[in-house]
Amino acid sequence: MIRIITLALCVSFTSMSFGKDVNGYYWVKGVGVHSCGKFISGYESPDLTAFREYLHYTVGVITGYNIGNDKTFDILGDTDLAGIWAFIEKHCRENPLDQFGNALDSLIYELYPNRTITKP
Repeated sequence: MIRIITLALCVSFTSMSFGKDVNGYYWVKGVGVHSCGKFISGYESPDLTAFREYLHYTVGVITGYNIGNDKTFDILGDTDLAGIWAFIEKHCRENPLDQFGNALDSLIYELYPNRTITKP
């Protein structure tokens, strides 16, 4: 019985701590802190290493968003990968000094109204 209570408390504390602080801020890690200019350089490079890093980071952010937000099964809705990359590339070309993570925040804000709310 004590194990069940301990597990329930751990799960509730974990879900309570997921997300932003009381002021809406959160700490960005990985390539999210890179500039959009650096993303564009990696995106245009014939070496796909940088592109893969940004792709994996983006997929992780999207998955994390889906996990951490009620009333969202999939933030992408019907949007395909080409549409996502076109949005991110446009944002980064227009805002080269912005952080890559901010481009993803803008993407999520844009996608939110058309997200998939429940499993189809």
